Order: sequence, then structure tokens, then C-alpha cells
Amino acid sequence: MSRFGLEELRINCLCAECRGRREQGLEAWPGEGAPAVLRIENAQEVGNWGLNFAWNDGHTTGIYTWEILRGWDDERGDR
Repeated sequence: MSRFGLEELRINCLCAECRGRREQGLEAWPGEGAPAVLRIENAQEVGNWGLNFAWNDGHTTGIYTWEILRGWDDERGDR
């Protein structure tokens, strides 16, 4: 079983907007007006690809593929 922290997931969002922010040296989260406590308000499977989260900061566009999540977990090893 794999476990990921909410901030870890949100900061590493794979959507074009968040990738673009990181490429510019900016953080994907927290942004201006971000809530003090990060929450997932809804989660749903996207076909057989992975998961999509609706965050309480209004962000809803990232898809976390099963392949990416497995890779992140493998990179962490036994941490």
C-alpha cells in the first residue's frame, strides 16, 4: 500500500498550469489566497489511468496516473 501526504500531492500536481509554475521557479501550492488547511473535497478515478482530485483551493485539473504514483512510491523506497 502506498501513502502520500496531501501537500506532497498538491505541490507535485501534474497539470499544465502547475508544471508551468514550477518551470518558472514558482510553487504550485500554496498560491495567493490558499486555505490554511489543505483538503481534498472530492476524488474520482479517471478511466483506468489514475485519480483526479478536487482540492479546497479550487484546483481540479491534475490527473495522478497510477504509473506516476507507483514511480513516486518506488523513488521513496522505505522512507
